[in-house]
Amino acid sequence: MIKVTIVDDHVIFAEGLESIFSDAHDIQILARCHNAESFWEVMDHNSIDVVLLDISLPDVSGLNLCEQIVRKYPNTRVIALTMHDEPSLVKKMIKKGAMAYLLKNTTKAELLAAIRTVYSGKKYYNENLMQLLLESEDKPKKNPAMGGRPHLTRREKEVLELIAVGLTTQQIAEKLFVSIKAVEFHRSSLLTKFGTQNTPSMIKEAIEYEFIS
Repeated sequence: MIKVTIVDDHVIFAEGLESIFSDAHDIQILARCHNAESFWEVMDHNSIDVVLLDISLPDVSGLNLCEQIVRKYPNTRVIALTMHDEPSLVKKMIKKGAMAYLLKNTTKAELLAAIRTVYSGKKYYNENLMQLLLESEDKPKKNPAMGGRPHLTRREKEVLELIAVGLTTQQIAEKLFVSIKAVEFHRSSLLTKFGTQNTPSMIKEAIEYEFIS
């Protein structure tokens, strides 16, 4: 029996995901975790074979959590299951130790195949994502010398890191002992420097430029 744990903060998605395994007699869903804290509690009391891990979590980066899982539990396989299809994220997640990377619009058959494949000790690569990776290699790299990589102040870097782990504007203000207005100013400045219109896009750019991991 393959013991699986789902780590995803979208409750409805996680519940729906669990339901599709009802007729997979060789797979057992042991737990659904909505953040890293609850996940570690499960790991402390259970032997988990496969973790279905989202990259975007409220209390920690899925990239960092993947690395921690692989280091602490080398026999536990990690499958990234996310909505992000950016080649840079795929590469980083695989580098952190994920044995498969799937998008949330994947089919039931492919998800089951991926779980069984990584459980056997092999990596599973989705054909569409592999094509994206190949195409990304053909694109010109962003050149920091040409002004591609934005210059951030120390405070902007601090705010960016806290945004990345899911803190609200008020929480960031309290943690850095600054006003909410100051945090909003830095957030606006970050959006401008990364050339993005919203926080998710800004985080993707920040990961690509390796401001955060």
